Amino acid sequence: MDYQPLSQIRNRKSCFLLVGRLLAMVALVLLLSVVLLGGEALHATSDNPPTPDDVDRLGPPILSDPPTFVDQGHYTYYLYCMVCHGDRGQGLTKEWRNAGDPGDANCWQSKCHAANHPPEGFELPRYAPPVIGRGTLARFETVDDLYQFLKTRMPWQAPGSLSDEEYRQLAAYLAFANQTPNVSANPEWLALANLPLHPSNESAPEQITSPLARAWLGFVMAGGLGMVLLRLLWVWIQHKRRQRRPAGQDKS
Repeated sequence: MDYQPLSQIRNRKSCFLLVGRLLAMVALVLLLSVVLLGGEALHATSDNPPTPDDVDRLGPPILSDPPTFVDQGHYTYYLYCMVCHGDRGQGLTKEWRNAGDPGDANCWQSKCHAANHPPEGFELPRYAPPVIGRGTLARFETVDDLYQFLKTRMPWQAPGSLSDEEYRQLAAYLAFANQTPNVSANPEWLALANLPLHPSNESAPEQITSPLARAWLGFVMAGGLGMVLLRLLWVWIQHKRRQRRPAGQDKS
């Protein structure tokens, strides 16, 4: 019976152990990629369900009669915010840009919403974050914080151009749409302003919403996966070289 040299058996065992560890690392990298990069897509699916085909996504919202305080905020959102932040608050996604005329999907084409836009137009930002959905208002502590931000920074094309009442109604609508507790359809502003957007028993999750941050995370994940695969290739090459060595070169 032919016996393999002891060193060859040990090399093979160590090789298998190393390959097993590296495969576990690959699985961990892939799992982290799904959790970190796929989490936002899962939130978007659960928080913003698909719109039925028979709903006019570009049309004005249906309001009650008479319209409530939140209804009026919804209408203000439709007039000044929806173009950038989407009909469901999903942000300036590719899907939202394709919801209207296909010819208008590229908002940054020349003489549209690019730098050379018509005098009555404006340059559209390349990125507009979601404003409805879990964690989208995490940066604001109270409804009043949201109101102050809207009043000084929005709408994008004309910050501060709305009335105080419109900004209050808009803040109320966003708080209501994000299911903030104790927000009614006709709230008293003084009571509403101090309401926390994130109750103490509910932690506001952090989301990676910046395109640059997502690109950097993807680069790191891809680089880590590439290094693991290169290591696997190197182990395989070394294993093949050991197999080709003459038996006399191994020490038992």
